[in-house]
Amino acid sequence: MLYCACAGDNSIWSFDIFERKNIGIKKLHCSGLRRLACYKDDLLAVCTYPSLLLRISDEKSIPVGTYPTGIYVIDDKAFISCGEANSIWVIDLKCFKPHELIACGGFPMGLSGTNGVFAFVSMNLCEAHLYSTNGNVLIRIKLPGFPYCAAPAGLDRLLCVYTGEKDSKAALIDKNGIIWSIGLKGCMPVEVRVYENNAKAVITDCESGLVHFLDLQNGKVTKSLKCGAMPDDICIIEHAGVIAVSSMADDFIMLTDLDGNKIGVLGCGPEPRGLAYSSSDEISSS
Repeated sequence: MLYCACAGDNSIWSFDIFERKNIGIKKLHCSGLRRLACYKDDLLAVCTYPSLLLRISDEKSIPVGTYPTGIYVIDDKAFISCGEANSIWVIDLKCFKPHELIACGGFPMGLSGTNGVFAFVSMNLCEAHLYSTNGNVLIRIKLPGFPYCAAPAGLDRLLCVYTGEKDSKAALIDKNGIIWSIGLKGCMPVEVRVYENNAKAVITDCESGLVHFLDLQNGKVTKSLKCGAMPDDICIIEHAGVIAVSSMADDFIMLTDLDGNKIGVLGCGPEPRGLAYSSSDEISSS
């Protein structure tokens, strides 16, 4: 099932991605929903105001660092970028308590992870970072612009999006520096995700309303697709051949195939933001 956090009415919407229909709505006693992640048969939500991690099944919450914006779950831990706390909070999900803090400075934002590594940007330092989940710094690089988001592109590279003189730029980076960079229309990138064995990527831009699809092997934009007003989060469901993008100001989720061809929309609640997918039909948010 595909899950969407709607910040406008503090609800979680559930969708059957194959039938393309809504199958449940759960209203929450919280506010500030921003990002979602699945953990076993449960769903986790990062809430920005107040700053907390919420377990959807029983609505138990724990405080995290101020202004949390991204979450990566692996094994029994959640890694959360907390901008105003200048740190990555690590949560032990078995006991649902903070485990450790990774001090990184510079207002960390745009965190995403895969295969035991996670990437994020330090906005105030104009840096991009790639960490392993044991806390090792794999890449830390100064950028020639103001960064917004990053994603791992393998275990030793990352894709970062930052603003240039006029529009945005996407840059593929390894420990030696920028491999290539390309220009993108729009000046407010929000999220980036890499897929198909690090060969492709998708980027949302809130200002232009565009979703950009990239060929990482050749360093080029293959398609830019309009996604209403203020596209926000991205969820890639590779086995189903579907990419979901939330349109924050137009109250729908756009669906495309893996090449960026639009295949439909799902209506949802007001201000859809975070997206997550689980292959389980019994996740406890529905």
